[in-house]
Order: sequence, then structure tokens, then C-alpha cells
Amino acid sequence: SNTNELYKWIEIGSDTNIQSICFDLLTSKLLGVSSFDGQIYEKNVDTRSYNKEDWIGPINHDIPMSKIMYDKDNNMIGIGLFDNYIYTKEGVNWRTEYWDKKK
Repeated sequence: SNTNELYKWIEIGSDTNIQSICFDLLTSKLLGVSSFDGQIYEKNVDTRSYNKEDWIGPINHDIPMSKIMYDKDNNMIGIGLFDNYIYTKEGVNWRTEYWDKKK
């Protein structure tokens, strides 16, 4: 059996308000969508803890999402919190681009 003691699953407390997590390959950081406002937050560099104050943001205040992910071309896509439509960022840099409202 090949196990690595450095990486273990840790239960995230219910007080973090993060409902969806996505890994950003460009910055090597965890991104999370807040269950409070549907905005994208970035995980602080130290990934050993998952406290409420470890999440920085919202990074780019825009349409609230329930989930974010990347498509095969590495563009961020999201599922709208209130309408369940699939949105895509207008450009590659999700930090400065907004969700395309054409749906």
C-alpha cells in the first residue's frame, strides 16, 4: 500500500460558509464559493486549516454562483446560484473578468 501521511482528509467545519471548492492551476490556490454571498474566495496559502478567516475575498464581486470549475480550455465556468444557468468568464483572467451574462 502506498500511503502518504502528509495528505489527509480533514473535515471542514460548518462555519466556513464555503460550499464549493475548485483548484486554480495558474496560481496553485484553492478557490471557494461562499454559501453566504455566492462570490469567489481564495484560500490563504496555509492549507492545513480551514477556518472562516482563512478565505480571502470576494476577489471579483459579480453574479452569485453555487459552483465554479474550469472547462477543457481552462476558462472558468460557474452555475448560477439563483437561476442554475451555466456562465463562463468573459476572458481567461477570472480575477478581472466578469461572468458573461448572455448565458
